[in-house]
Amino acid sequence: LGPAFAANWRRNTDHLIESLERFDPQGDVLELAAGTGTFTEVILRHADQVTVVDASLEVLAINAARNGTDRVEQITADLFTWEPPRRWSSGKTPSTV
Repeated sequence: LGPAFAANWRRNTDHLIESLERFDPQGDVLELAAGTGTFTEVILRHADQVTVVDASLEVLAINAARNGTDRVEQITADLFTWEPPRRWSSGKTPSTV
């Protein structure tokens, strides 16, 4: 899509990574539409465990190759029809990122 698009995407991604770092997700974290693991990697710097959900087996395979699987549980599911099997709670007070 061109260098301008790539630069804008990188800027936005960097901003989101900085926000995640400040948020400091703790405990057992649920990441929806996890994709290839750009943000999973950041979450793992803070959290004990991450459950990643995505509809694509292919991107979850990239996520696993990037982040390993010892602290990452993968679920392949369509988020619009997925019924979570349990609740996730970090124990942190909700705040604005």
